[in-house]
Amino acid sequence: MTGTGQGAGGSGVGLTSAQGLNPLSTPARISVSTANGIHITAIRDSNQLLVRCSESQWQDLLPAIQSLDVAPLEVEIQTRILEVELTGNLQYGVQWYLGGLVGTQPGSPPTGSQLGRQHSAALGFGGAAYN
Repeated sequence: MTGTGQGAGGSGVGLTSAQGLNPLSTPARISVSTANGIHITAIRDSNQLLVRCSESQWQDLLPAIQSLDVAPLEVEIQTRILEVELTGNLQYGVQWYLGGLVGTQPGSPPTGSQLGRQHSAALGFGGAAYN
């Protein structure tokens, strides 16, 4: 974004640059003046360049200043929001798997003497057990 204005002694511009100055290595404001009357101030906090110069000097500086005014790269993020209703009709998961260890066939419920058996190996070692 740029903005120009006329004032006493020449024209000026405020430029907001997407790249700006490195905040870790630069002070909040840097001012530079040249021998031919160009004054440039860089303001880190607002990411602006303030330029004071004549109209002819401005025309010479404009291409360089416009090259600083680069929009940042953007990333497209695609998302999906899904709503899942748990009804209990699907019997897959940890309980289904562990139930298969107890029963005679995968997924079958434990019967009779199998009801009290612990299956600690199914959950790994370290004290975890499935009753």
